[in-house]
Amino acid sequence: MKTSKKRILAICASLLITFSCITANASDDPPKTLEEYCQTAPCRKNHSFKLKLEDGTYFEHSSELDPPAVQPAFILIFPGEELFIEATEGKDAPQDFKHVPENIHPEKTLVFKFTQSDDEKAGAGMFLNVHNPFSRDLRYHLAITPLGKEGLYKTSSCPVPAQMQAFEHWPYPVFQVAVADMHFLKKGDDMSCRE
Repeated sequence: MKTSKKRILAICASLLITFSCITANASDDPPKTLEEYCQTAPCRKNHSFKLKLEDGTYFEHSSELDPPAVQPAFILIFPGEELFIEATEGKDAPQDFKHVPENIHPEKTLVFKFTQSDDEKAGAGMFLNVHNPFSRDLRYHLAITPLGKEGLYKTSSCPVPAQMQAFEHWPYPVFQVAVADMHFLKKGDDMSCRE
């Protein structure tokens, strides 16, 4: 099953609403279309991926234009991607995010790897691996678009200990993950997984 043009437009429309909300304070005239947004942002071009469905068939996504990985308020990850996001260690949170093609500076590069299980017993489950290069524990919020739905839905997430990695899991296919509100935890802060 291929992504229909109508579905891509619906997903892009929901993302553009998010973009408009995010950029409303920064500009009096936020972008109205993905094409307009991509004139000033490094959008993904000719992007594609394939997901196994719970019934054993496959969903295919292929698009000439998809939003960039680094947004003003979140990082957007598609299945099959391994993103290297360089950042500086600010006082309370990572800042100055920059999507780079290689992990040349591991001491300041967040790594996000979003995959689907290739284990038959695991079905169509999805995994997000997050590596925190910084000297402090990192918490963030996650939102996902389950395959077959539109828009972003909050989901739980776990903190990533300093200079370690954490894994998130969903037992069904997920079209995209948005990582938002990354911030450092203080000593003694709650390390439980939560929404």
